[in-house]
Amino acid sequence: MFEKSTKIFIQTSSLFNSSIFHKPSTNSIRKYSMRHSSINIKEINEVNEALIVLRHFIDLSSRLLPYYEELKQKDSPSEDEVNQMNKIAAVYDAYNIDPSTSKILIESDILKIIFDSYAKMKRNSSEILRKMDPLKQFWREYRKLSENWNYALSN
Repeated sequence: MFEKSTKIFIQTSSLFNSSIFHKPSTNSIRKYSMRHSSINIKEINEVNEALIVLRHFIDLSSRLLPYYEELKQKDSPSEDEVNQMNKIAAVYDAYNIDPSTSKILIESDILKIIFDSYAKMKRNSSEILRKMDPLKQFWREYRKLSENWNYALSN
């Protein structure tokens, strides 16, 4: 019914306990996939839920990161803009996501790219940010994923 790689992919879902925000090790995923040769509906639902959460986080980042960059590039942000930057920072600082999660679920390093981009923006001054493009890699990967998702939805 499923290809072997698809089975292994779907079976990894039980390692996430209905959430993509746990940190499964590569070894635990391999061990789990070797022990289990069949999947059940609950595991499929867990993968689907994890994919929905992941995609939502990626789409949210496509709006928050550019806005954060815009705010960070201001030489003298207003008090309201500083509050907005702090709220965005709180979103990314609060997550303890293993970047390999997106590699496992969607074969993409998008989570690593998101957090690397955020870290660059957070630690650099407005002057340095104007000279670099911390979101260039993010936009390239986001476009690729969006095209894949749109293609899958059109079928």
